Amino acid sequence: MARFLDHSHSGILLQVITTDQEIQVALEASMEVLSEEEVCNATLFRNSEDQKSYRIAHTIKRQMLSEIDREIRGEVVALSPAEWLFGSTIYGRPVIRQEIGRIYTFSLSHTRTAAACVVSAKPHMGVGVDIEGMFSCPLEPLIEEHVLTEEEMESLVGCASGERARLHTKLWTLKEAWLKATGLGLNLPMGRAGFR
Repeated sequence: MARFLDHSHSGILLQVITTDQEIQVALEASMEVLSEEEVCNATLFRNSEDQKSYRIAHTIKRQMLSEIDREIRGEVVALSPAEWLFGSTIYGRPVIRQEIGRIYTFSLSHTRTAAACVVSAKPHMGVGVDIEGMFSCPLEPLIEEHVLTEEEMESLVGCASGERARLHTKLWTLKEAWLKATGLGLNLPMGRAGFR
């Protein structure tokens, strides 16, 4: 499990869960902390592994929000993992519905083998996280021209298929995390952000 916590300087908490033991602990906790809506949303995934990773990601989101809330507001007034209420912006970004005198932002991502969440206690600071399995083949040219900048496409010229797929995965992950941090999601074209 990767964790980074430095409230005094950054106000950001990041957690990535990948081991079977961490996954099992989060799954057991999910039964206690997830809302009815989250449990229902998990069942919308056809694959049981996807359902499980959704539950894990949303469980660590709740646990991390409570952890950062205890650090910022104190044990007495901090919300427990089960008490958080969520909504979303017009762009689909998840937000906290409670008025607690603080604005926390968060982002989560999950694959069949991992879950990640980042939480910020800095007011109005967008955060984004994305994890992906390695793409097995490069993006289709039509998708590539909508997702990559000209400079990124030029950097891929001459790359072997495996290297191209690895770079596509890296760029996609960076762009998706950036889109989440902006709060605009796919309303902002991926090709607007360039990475090296």
